Amino acid sequence: MTLGVGFVGAGGIARVHLANLRQIGDVAVRAVSDVEKDRAEAAAAPWGARAYTDCMDMLDGEALDAVYVCVPPAMHGSLEIELAEKGLPFYIEKPLHLDLVVAAQVDSMAREKNLVTAVGYQLRYSAAVAAARDQLADRQLTLAQGFYLGGLPGAAWWRRKALSGGQVLEQSTHIYDLLRYLAGEVESVYAVASTGAMTDVEGYDVEDASVALLEFSNGAVGQVVSSCVLTGGGEPHMGLRFDARGYTLKLTWDTLEVADGGERRTDCFPEPAGGWTGRADRTFLEAVRNHDGSPVRSDYSDGLHTLALTLAVNKSLATCEPVSPAELLMAASHGCT
Repeated sequence: MTLGVGFVGAGGIARVHLANLRQIGDVAVRAVSDVEKDRAEAAAAPWGARAYTDCMDMLDGEALDAVYVCVPPAMHGSLEIELAEKGLPFYIEKPLHLDLVVAAQVDSMAREKNLVTAVGYQLRYSAAVAAARDQLADRQLTLAQGFYLGGLPGAAWWRRKALSGGQVLEQSTHIYDLLRYLAGEVESVYAVASTGAMTDVEGYDVEDASVALLEFSNGAVGQVVSSCVLTGGGEPHMGLRFDARGYTLKLTWDTLEVADGGERRTDCFPEPAGGWTGRADRTFLEAVRNHDGSPVRSDYSDGLHTLALTLAVNKSLATCEPVSPAELLMAASHGCT
């Protein structure tokens, strides 16, 4: 059976998914929606798909088996509610939403209908991450650290916190998600930030850098360091480090360095054709085909916990106080902000 797929959003990340779907058998893109008509038509044309400028018109006019949601953070919300109401499986790019209450509502509806869902945390599909997860499973961790140090993205919406959620929600979320995946849930966060280095950038109001201190439920402590000031120079770095007694594991997306007692080794995991996003796409579409979401490594419910963690960081940045992600999520589940 050929799966009929629709796309909402036809920007850069949508083009990555569309290229991956070309390599997957028995999949056809039936429709593409984007607020920019030319962009929707350009993405739809190679598939012979229909182009829309209104995603609700697309959902009403097409018989689809699954939908990819590839829109900026501030555009999430009513679309996912509509997908859940229609019982349509969906793959959504992170972050899920800027409002935890709305995201919790979507999650409740999706779980009630037992929908297959997936969130764009593609690094969970990295072979290096899988190897790290196996090696850390029985370790009593003491310290977990993550780093997302890079430059300012070109999209104008990214530099406005009301539209993107800031670097923590839009970029460093991958680091926070992997810390949850590899080290366990975070009980409390306390975060601080610096500003003032990017005053020449029009419309810029996100943090230049942030540091979040984490208390894990298993007793470990950690930190995430983020920065977006390296445009035009500097040394970008993304990765994680985990320490236990007599043991260190350093992780990037294709390399694993382990120091265990006196033994040291480095393992390399070349990225496959289509990248880790390609693996995520294959997993999601097979899950849709089989009506079984269990192989998906980050479904909407799991992504909701990463959203709660990153929103807790943002709240701590605003209040200068420790914040519990679990308490935020509980309040949101009861409709409280």
